Amino acid sequence: MSVDMLLRVVSWDPLTHSWDIAQAAGIDVELPADLCEISLNTIKSMGEGPRKMKLITDPVEIADDAPIADRYLAYVGRQP
Repeated sequence: MSVDMLLRVVSWDPLTHSWDIAQAAGIDVELPADLCEISLNTIKSMGEGPRKMKLITDPVEIADDAPIADRYLAYVGRQP
């Protein structure tokens, strides 16, 4: 695995949990669109593995034209 791919694989989890923490603390946060897009593509490329390992939950329905951060969060099971 290349270093670039390794960084993509390990970056989506902290991105998700930073949003979780902000939500729990009542802090509005704007996730970087470019990082959300990379993370969404990376997690999708991993197939059903992350769901089978319970790293993410079932996706939440969201509009196809929603902002990329919302689409990423919905894909990993968060309610944006």
